[in-house]
Amino acid sequence: MASFTTNTQIIEGFDTIEEAHEEMLQCARYGDPDDIETLRYLVSHSSIDVNHSDSGGSTALHKACANGKKAAVEVLLSSPSCLHTANSSGNTPLHWASSNGEVDIVKMLVARFEDLDVLAKNSFGKSSLTEGFTSTNTDLVAVLLEHDSATEEKLLSGTPKGSVKIEGEGEEEGSGKEPASTTHVFSLNPTSQKSKTIAIRELAMSNADSPFTSTSHSDTTGLAVWAASVVFGRWVAKLCSSGAFSGAKVLELGGGCGVPGIACAVHGEPREVQITDLTTATLANLQYNINLNKGGYGGKTRVESFRLDWADTATYPEGKVDAVIGADLVYTDDIVPLLLKVLDGVLDSGGSFYYCAPDDGRAGLKTFIEALREKGWEARRGIKAEGEYLENPLASGDDEMCFLCFNELGEKRFFFYEFVKR
Repeated sequence: MASFTTNTQIIEGFDTIEEAHEEMLQCARYGDPDDIETLRYLVSHSSIDVNHSDSGGSTALHKACANGKKAAVEVLLSSPSCLHTANSSGNTPLHWASSNGEVDIVKMLVARFEDLDVLAKNSFGKSSLTEGFTSTNTDLVAVLLEHDSATEEKLLSGTPKGSVKIEGEGEEEGSGKEPASTTHVFSLNPTSQKSKTIAIRELAMSNADSPFTSTSHSDTTGLAVWAASVVFGRWVAKLCSSGAFSGAKVLELGGGCGVPGIACAVHGEPREVQITDLTTATLANLQYNINLNKGGYGGKTRVESFRLDWADTATYPEGKVDAVIGADLVYTDDIVPLLLKVLDGVLDSGGSFYYCAPDDGRAGLKTFIEALREKGWEARRGIKAEGEYLENPLASGDDEMCFLCFNELGEKRFFFYEFVKR
């Protein structure tokens, strides 16, 4: 058997140290049982540099993380000499584990290396946290959000803790650059489903100072996450825990960022969830959020977005739906006839309309509720949102961030309504 000697350490089976290092990289990459035994043998020798890298600067730890080889990662991390370094493209093992949704490996890295920076960017401007969001593994994202480096960075940059700025710096529309965005990870679930979270990206509104004064086609309110949609998302998740929407075709009106509709798909077992809105920018961000959470949908649940103009029946979906959901849809008296029209046009007889809105600051709400009753729709619920519905909805549990982003939770009174079409 070939062997070589370095510093009186004999490594059997290899002619050169380069050959042994190459074998270590390959074993970490493939991670078969035999590879793991060889890797353990090599790492145990002081002649071996566990941080040896290939021509691109990638170490054995990079390769094990990139390929989801948990056993290989365990062996490598058992070495006190093992380091967490960036390769020539700026990617760290954490970047690759996050990109591939390897939550167990991410947890191992976070536990082993105290100086990790989850917001450190690679050469392409992406952090491990950004890669985590791309993977759609919300459990993994929650681990990264809880890391101290994320908290420090957000405090220094002025970004609220628990939300992560992942694109742009507020560039003007038409500049060719992505607008500023923040992605929140919400835990909206009932106590029995604490492990389920949803990730929602919101974009900066172009008319934030007067959001309700624009025309419907230039409206950018759907780019933001509103407190009413979060409160409603919690109610939808609660209803799902008791079997509501199971096997149903559900349509969300004015979906915006999609919190309630995505919550329905993640926490329930509907046959289909259609999340609708009007403007191109809102629909693009809505589809992004649908894709972001696709790993959490039930196997038989179909989720889609499409443009629905309440005034144009040609944009209504084919066939009636079993349930319509919506949050904060009415803010002027003029919109009430349009909302009544679309509800009549899309909801099947005997189907339910679930709604949530604050009780003040939205003209037309009372007119809308009275109009539904006059049409003979049965009012089954009209309850005030209290207790758990107003708690901090963020997976990070950070109250400061919650106050900065969703202060209306503590300032407004929200009500839930259910009407059945007769």
